[in-house]
Amino acid sequence: MITAAGGLLFTGISTYYSAQVSKDQLDQSREDAEAKDRKQADLVSAWSYREKGGGSSGVISNRSKDPVTSVNVVITAIPGPHRKGASAPGVPYVLQIATVGPCSKITFPAKMVRDELGRSWTPDTEMRVDMIWFSDGRGKQWKHRTASYPTLLKEHPDLGDVRTRSNTFHAPLQVQVANAKTVPGC
Repeated sequence: MITAAGGLLFTGISTYYSAQVSKDQLDQSREDAEAKDRKQADLVSAWSYREKGGGSSGVISNRSKDPVTSVNVVITAIPGPHRKGASAPGVPYVLQIATVGPCSKITFPAKMVRDELGRSWTPDTEMRVDMIWFSDGRGKQWKHRTASYPTLLKEHPDLGDVRTRSNTFHAPLQVQVANAKTVPGC
């Protein structure tokens, strides 16, 4: 009887630890699969940087060996401190790009939107990149906020009333896409 109880206890403990090991392995497999899915998305990023003469520009970079498609860059044009009668906190835009090639970088100077906002917008206009979403080479859609990891896009963000510019129709954006630079070391 004692031997049977000891055997039962041993079996129970072994089963518990075996289940824990299986759970840990399953969790690790999920993490590995997510990292593999996110591999290309991790190599696509967007940010803003200050220009020498004041203001700032936006950049999108695809450091992967495959193109990304259906790219949407959400930016906000923010008036500089020298804008006459500045009252608005900023003007939101979505820049739509059909394809960002492999190992390439596209710059969006503030001048690109400043010119259409009017003469009261000065050279110190800031272009702040808020978010991008795009499709990777396998057709998965990703959302990437500035300073965060990409996440799968479940539904397109509702941005409300926002100005949209597409490189299919907007000449200044067409020029920027056509002048994409190669990312060194890619």
